[in-house]
Amino acid sequence: MSIHRNYYILIGVRYEYIEFNDKFKGVDYGVYCDSAFEGIEHYKGLCVLYDGMNGEYVMVGRVLYKTKNMEDIYGPVNISDRFNNVKYFDIHKDLVAFDRDIKHNDINMYLVGHYR
Repeated sequence: MSIHRNYYILIGVRYEYIEFNDKFKGVDYGVYCDSAFEGIEHYKGLCVLYDGMNGEYVMVGRVLYKTKNMEDIYGPVNISDRFNNVKYFDIHKDLVAFDRDIKHNDINMYLVGHYR
């Protein structure tokens, strides 16, 4: 059971945990993984979030907003400054470089309560 939690708003792709591990077996994506304690971290424009609570998902994408470790979201959060500067083509390009099977329709915006 995980004890560290952050909330993320990200644009990217959701994989089933088993699907991700099967697809990328033997590949070390540790450099893409985000820390609960640091600010937003990207490698080659992307961040990977492994579900440390239930082992259900792996998120891959560009983080627009992240809370501090164990910080909750109690009210509105203005992300317009981050959202207005989003370059969707760059995110799509980075995601396709990560996984050539990704299609434009696979990419969505997510709010994730992420445990690790």
